[in-house]
Amino acid sequence: MHDITRATRESSTRNGAATLRLLPPPPHLKLTNPKLEKLLAPLPRVDTNRLLVRHPGTTFYVSAYGDSMTGAGINDGDLLVIDGSFQVGDGDIIAALVDGECLIKRLRLRGMSVTLAPDNPEFEDVQINKHTRFELMGKVMWILRPVAAETREALNEPEGS
Repeated sequence: MHDITRATRESSTRNGAATLRLLPPPPHLKLTNPKLEKLLAPLPRVDTNRLLVRHPGTTFYVSAYGDSMTGAGINDGDLLVIDGSFQVGDGDIIAALVDGECLIKRLRLRGMSVTLAPDNPEFEDVQINKHTRFELMGKVMWILRPVAAETREALNEPEGS
């Protein structure tokens, strides 16, 4: 039985530690599983700027803070891509300024009632009324989450360091 992936060991520039790099299977190895063939096929290049930012003039990033949206897959420290040019509707996750505080919540529209709902049962809804200072900033389009420790550390470094 052949292993379908090979790994090479190469010296890393970081702390001299060894790293593994996955390589495609050797050309002589026949893959009989179409799903594996598709998985290991070369991927097209992706322009992440075009993918993440459809409207540069109205798109911005915010860091998620807290646990009120964990049910929607938004965790403390995630980077959110917000686009202010999309129309929002009931059920969309939005960024809004509510009485001067930036909130990320699910928009609930019921008749003339506007509610910002968390996706975590431990938190309460935010009711918007005529006395609330409310400004819709945009619709959450992407959730970006660092995986590697170096990436998480870079997010916490001050700019220019």
